[in-house]
Amino acid sequence: MREDRIDRLTVSDQWKQRFKAITKAGGTPLPDFRSLPLAEGRGITFNWLAFLLAPFYFAAKELWRQAIV
Repeated sequence: MREDRIDRLTVSDQWKQRFKAITKAGGTPLPDFRSLPLAEGRGITFNWLAFLLAPFYFAAKELWRQAIV
C-alpha cells in the first residue's frame, strides 16, 4: 500500500528508493534501521555534499588551528 503511494510521487527514482528504505526501517523514527542493508542505511544518512565540502569550510573558518592545539 505505502509503496504504491511512493511510486506515484513526482520525484526522482533516487528519492523513491530513499522513501522506500525509510518505510522499510519503520518510518521516520527508524526503529528498524539496523535491519537495513548497509547500502540502504548509508543512502538515508550519508550526505556527500557535506563530506566533500567540509574540509573547505574548516579551512575558511580556520578551525584547523583548534584541531592542532
